[in-house]
Formats: sequence, C-alpha cells, structure tokens
Amino acid sequence: MSFKKIEKISLLSIGAIQILLIIISAACIHMGQKTVAMLVFAMALLGFAASLWTLLVCRKLYIKIDASKTRFFPGDTAEIIFRIKNDKWFPVSWVDMIQPLKEPFVLRPEEDMQAMMQKMSADTKRLYGIPETSQGQLLKIRCSGISGNSSADYVTRWHACRRGIMTTREMDFCTGDGLGMTRCWLQQESSGKKDFIVYPEIVAVDTEAFTRNMWEGENSPKGILEDVSLIKLTRPYEAQDSLKKINWRMVARGQQMTVNQYEVIRPRKIHFIFDGESFNGETPHEKKLEETLSILASLVLQLQEKGLDCGVSFPASIRLEPSDIFPGNEGVSEILYRMAEYEMRPPLVTYEVGSKEVVHVFRPSRFNEEDILSGLDVLGKCWFVTRNEDTAAASEFLKKCGDAVKVLTYEELKKLKRGHKDD
Repeated sequence: MSFKKIEKISLLSIGAIQILLIIISAACIHMGQKTVAMLVFAMALLGFAASLWTLLVCRKLYIKIDASKTRFFPGDTAEIIFRIKNDKWFPVSWVDMIQPLKEPFVLRPEEDMQAMMQKMSADTKRLYGIPETSQGQLLKIRCSGISGNSSADYVTRWHACRRGIMTTREMDFCTGDGLGMTRCWLQQESSGKKDFIVYPEIVAVDTEAFTRNMWEGENSPKGILEDVSLIKLTRPYEAQDSLKKINWRMVARGQQMTVNQYEVIRPRKIHFIFDGESFNGETPHEKKLEETLSILASLVLQLQEKGLDCGVSFPASIRLEPSDIFPGNEGVSEILYRMAEYEMRPPLVTYEVGSKEVVHVFRPSRFNEEDILSGLDVLGKCWFVTRNEDTAAASEFLKKCGDAVKVLTYEELKKLKRGHKDD
C-alpha cells in the first residue's frame, strides 16, 4: 500500500521562549536566586525536551486519504478513511486532522462526529477564504496512540446533503509532543488530496417534449427512429407486431402478411446552454438555481438512457472558465461534474461617480461564444436555459444565436418535473 508523505511546514525546535528562560535563569544565579534559577532552567529544559519530542514525532510520518468512491448523489453515504503510517521506532502520541466545512454542508459528518465540530471565528473564516457572511464549522478529528513502526486507520462516515464539492485540499494536519507544549503543522503532498463531488438531485421528469419525432418517422426503443421511407427488409407477421408496420400493398395482392423493417436512424442531438448568472442578483435565486440544475441533470440522464446525445454549455463560474460539453463528446459524468462545481460569480464592486456609494454590478453569463455560434448548425436542437423571459431578453449572447436557439425558462422547466403542481 502506497502512502503519501506528510511534509513538515514549521517546527519550534529551539524557540525564543526557551532561550529567554535560560537567560533569565542565568540572571537569577547571578543575583543569588538559585531556587528560582533552577525552576526557570527546568522549564527551559522541559521546553527543549518537548521540542525534541516533536522533532522526532514528525520524522517518517505518512498519510493517505482513501474512499471507496468520490462521486455521490444527495442521500448517499460516504466513507472516508484516514490512514496514518508511523515508519519509525518512536511512537506518535496524537495526530489532529482539521477540516473546514462551509454551511450548508455538501457532505455532513454522521452523528457520532458532531461533538468534534466547532463554529469558525471570523479569523478562521478569513484563513480558509470563507466569506464572513457565511456560516462555517471546523471538524477536528484526533487519532491517538500510534506506536512505532505501525499504522492506524480512522474511518469517518458522511452523508451527502446537497450539490457541490468538498475538498481535502484545505485540510490541515498537526502533531506534537505528548505534553501538548509544542506542535508541528503538517501538509499532504498535492497528489494525495481528494475532491468529493455531490451531483444535483435526480428527479423524475417528462422527456416527451424532447423525444417527440422531429421529422417523419416512428419511435422505437431507446429513442431510436426508423425512417419509414427506407425499407431495409420484410419478414413474416407476428402477433406482437404493430399494425402500422404491415406491408398492406402485399396483403392487397393476396400475398402472405409481412412486416416492414426500416433503416434505423438517430434523432437530432440536444444541446442546453445554461444561463447560470441569470439567477444572480442583490438577492440570489439560489433555490431556483438548485431546482433548475436538478431538473436539467435529470433530463440529461434520462435522455441519454433513451439514446439521445446531450450536451451542455456552462458559463464561467467562481473557479472554472466557461466550457462546452458538446453532444457525444465527454459524456454525462463531465456534465454532472460541472453542474456540481457551478457557483455564481460575485458582483463587481464599484462606486457611483462623484460619490462614495458602493454599487454592485452583476455580470451576465460569459460563454465560449465563438465555439457555440460556430457549432449551432451541427448541434441540433438547442435550448437556452434561463430564469425567466426578462433574463432571456436581456441576454446579448442569445440575440446573437437568433432563431437557432429556443428559450427554456425556470417555470417551463419546472413543469417537466413529474408530480409538479402549479403554485
């Protein structure tokens, strides 16, 4: 089993406090205060011992984060295992694993780990890049008593709550002496870090509007179309055959009842252009955004199951540049990943001319316009998924697309959800 080494960031091997204590001890001896000098010297000696202990503990310490899977849907249970290997004779008293968690949680620890969580202070939020207006908690897991030349596994269980990504890239590790006087902050190698991805919730949707015949033909299983103008062959009639496929001309001539089998063709590809920033504003429409992504992900999955190739164009988000996943290229997993990752961009902060009043400027969705516009002829049926008709009318990019792209608003998308009732 391969382990990733934990590299030392900082270590107080000989601290300024210990040096200061030695100076104070020498001064006490000079002034004849031998008892005080011995006490101060003992404190300095204890500090040196603790530092040496920490130095020995940090050597040949390895870690690996394991998980049976890293991609989930809401409601799934995740198991994350922290494997710590002490590859030396000197024992390790403790290792702390500290994971920042932003609320609402993407992955939430199970109940037996709730006692290990504490609310973040303002300073801690700044340290981990979490906005002050957001709620956050620190999960602190302690693995104790790792003897020399041995390993320890700490198994944690999590519940997938909502769309998003939880990463161990921001996870901190520290260890130190058994007295708790000194500690050493540790860091994983970049190759040992993992991202845990929770896809949008999948719901039952009505795909009839997308699978309806787009030209003269007849639907077959898996969304395949049969071109009724091209007869591939005929065969004897069977009881389960559709009456539409009977070759009535041969029947009229008094010949045996036969059934036509047609050349199989595929329907046109379907491509969605996701206008994510249309849900942004002074009061972001986060609930509508989540429901839109949930229904859109469900559509893509269920259309793929019926044999229709789907693609999605995503605008720029907080972490990623705009991307186009065209039908038949990278597959559903990449589409779901981009949906899990998507976060609306924060507004630009500016000031009114001639005043100090702060103005928040919300930017429109930024797409790879050239790539999309040049591919409209081959993408087939294209839908512009946006919040409402007003946001569609305000989109300069949609105007460039012309009649080749149809608008699909949040309200229209919501009606595709089975069991939906109008408010």
